[in-house]
Amino acid sequence: MPMNTTGGLIGWGHPTGATGVHQAVTIWQQLTGKAGKSQIKITDDRPYGMTINMGGDDVTVVAIVYKRA
Repeated sequence: MPMNTTGGLIGWGHPTGATGVHQAVTIWQQLTGKAGKSQIKITDDRPYGMTINMGGDDVTVVAIVYKRA
């Protein structure tokens, strides 16, 4: 299971408030084949991606499963 194909959010400076947006864009790029050199092979039988984001000292937790159309 590939993770952090772009180096993870720490590598991007962990922008407060924009973390979830960056995760969603990264998943979208992977699922649409637009991730450039960090692209992984997405097989037809596993067209999914997932993001998990926590905030407020982990009081708020959001998990989203994405599926390639």
